[in-house]
Amino acid sequence: MTFQDILETRPNASKARLPALYADFRPLKHNNPEGYEANVQVWQSALSSAVKDGVLSNNDNNLVLDVTSQLLSDVSLPPWGRPLGLGSVVVDLICKGEVNDRRKQCQVESGSR
Repeated sequence: MTFQDILETRPNASKARLPALYADFRPLKHNNPEGYEANVQVWQSALSSAVKDGVLSNNDNNLVLDVTSQLLSDVSLPPWGRPLGLGSVVVDLICKGEVNDRRKQCQVESGSR
């Protein structure tokens, strides 16, 4: 199974929606909040499934998603390339408390600020 297979089988996702998912959809947050939220939900579902299925796991803990340039390469699809709104998705999920920023967790546990 590939990341594209996972992405295309998410609710509200299809081959026809891939261009929108790979575009910079940050302006939708203010112009079309429902569209923005739909894109975030598709990405959240796809990334979560890909990590659980081991498609994006590059470490021993398959419940950790490392948000790096490698992730952008791993989820890139021709002809759309890298998803331009993925950073926004991650920030949004952290702000909603749906995912944790491991760096902040480590700072809290070590007592540093």
